[in-house]
Amino acid sequence: MAGDKNPAFKDGNSYKKRGYRGEGWDKIRVEVYKRDKYRCVECGVRCQSKRDYTDSDKLIQCHHIEPYNGSNNNLENLITLCLKCHLKKHN
Repeated sequence: MAGDKNPAFKDGNSYKKRGYRGEGWDKIRVEVYKRDKYRCVECGVRCQSKRDYTDSDKLIQCHHIEPYNGSNNNLENLITLCLKCHLKKHN
């Protein structure tokens, strides 16, 4: 998820020091979280935001089913995962 082959990688780093996922990304991912009722679609755990988490494995994440290519932020390609399950998907 890092390096020059990642679409979020721009000129040696990523936009605002986090993965850049295109215009409107923050609104899109909130729509995904709402649709999935803030639950990980893999394990069913109720996910937590970075602001109020007590267990980092439960941090809410938005995952691209088909890898991000710069333009595939459609809702059908996105799911809610907890950090633990998201890491499993990428390892």
